[in-house]
Amino acid sequence: MKINFLDIGVGPGTPDQLRLEVRALNGMALLALFINIFFFVVLSLDGWAYIAKINLAMTLVFMPVLLLNRLGLHDWAKLFALFTAPPFLVSFAYLFGEVSLEGYYFVLMLMVFFVTRGRGARALGIAWVALWLFLVRVGLYTGLLSSYSTELVGWTQRIYWANFSFSIGAVVVLLALLRGDTRRYQEQLVAQRKAIEQQNDEISAQRDSLSKANALLESQKKAIEQQHQDIQDSISYAAIIQGALVPPPARPPGLDTFALWLPRDKVSGDFHWTGSFGGHHVFVVADCTGHGVPGAMMSMLGVALLNGMAWERPQQPQQVLEHMRAQVKRMLGQESWAGVKSKDGMDMALAVIDEPGRNLYFAGANNPLFWVRGGQLAELEPVRNPVGIYLREKPFEARHLPLLPGDQLYLFSDGYRDQTRAHSSEKFKMKRFRELLLEVHALPAPDQRQALAQAFDQWKGPEGQQVDDVLVLGIKVR
Repeated sequence: MKINFLDIGVGPGTPDQLRLEVRALNGMALLALFINIFFFVVLSLDGWAYIAKINLAMTLVFMPVLLLNRLGLHDWAKLFALFTAPPFLVSFAYLFGEVSLEGYYFVLMLMVFFVTRGRGARALGIAWVALWLFLVRVGLYTGLLSSYSTELVGWTQRIYWANFSFSIGAVVVLLALLRGDTRRYQEQLVAQRKAIEQQNDEISAQRDSLSKANALLESQKKAIEQQHQDIQDSISYAAIIQGALVPPPARPPGLDTFALWLPRDKVSGDFHWTGSFGGHHVFVVADCTGHGVPGAMMSMLGVALLNGMAWERPQQPQQVLEHMRAQVKRMLGQESWAGVKSKDGMDMALAVIDEPGRNLYFAGANNPLFWVRGGQLAELEPVRNPVGIYLREKPFEARHLPLLPGDQLYLFSDGYRDQTRAHSSEKFKMKRFRELLLEVHALPAPDQRQALAQAFDQWKGPEGQQVDDVLVLGIKVR
């Protein structure tokens, strides 16, 4: 396995600037260790053991540097090298004089530039090294520190050249490191610049593509909005037409009426119809299949059939429903239950009031009639068949009820009782609807309508959605 001592403490995630600093510090520490160990061995073999101990002591300055870098404590390694080396060099001044100092202090000065960042840190490091150099110089010139012995002249000259060699070697190592790392950083910068340029080109292409896509989406959005507006305008106009064909209920003599008609979508599949024929007043409430536009189309079919009815015997409402069923099946092509695609139809409640005799004749197709008398609510039941094709068709039946002043009648679709509460699936249901009718039946007709509308809005809530068309027709006998 290849070992690179310069990369001690350097990993794949080490930042480039820190990598350069650690490698420079490792290079100087390794070079200093080599020179001091070399002179330790040479001086020890030549009999200068007490001088060799100085070289051994110098290794103690640089070995911890490598150890701290290995542990990832790079800042501590820098501080140890910069703040421990100058005091150690003072010891050389006591034995060898100034000739042994220049190289080391030069290297320390150079080290400051490589292992510190910022002007403040570098100025502090240089000041620290210069302080010790100044103190040693002052000591030597004033005699406070002893100069080297004449017995060691030969060795001091050798040490001087050794220090000089160390200085030159350190400079070469640092320059080589700087050159190699700089070249590598430049190559990385070039590669990063190319990658960024490529990413910019891709982003620019994506931006152009997104701009085109946004322009297309904006165009499609405007087209959809225009289509939606056209459809809404058409539905709004259809609602005007339906409102003209389904006017408010008539108020024959002796009767008060109201209608609460709440289409879910502007136009409605529920409709009411009134007419008077020879002293007989006809009231119809119908709930067609579906709601919105499909339901409205069925409601127009129902209105057209009722308008075209002969009404020769209005006191037989079951015959009217039979005729309506036959006409709906014929116009919708409902020949047989098994083969028909459209099983559309309508639920209907038809009430006829005989003005002279105050009699009620009723026939229902799935929809009943409620009547209130003396604070009690009763029901005239319908036949469980729609006006339209059905699997098991039954003949419609008529119900007869003599009326009294104060009687209250209600015809309605299923939209009111099927309405859900806001943020809930709970329906209003028939039980609550019965109780509500008992609460309001004694009110005048307009007040009944208002009370029913308020109760519906309160149950639905301001944020709730109406689930179906709603229709309640009330008739009070005076």
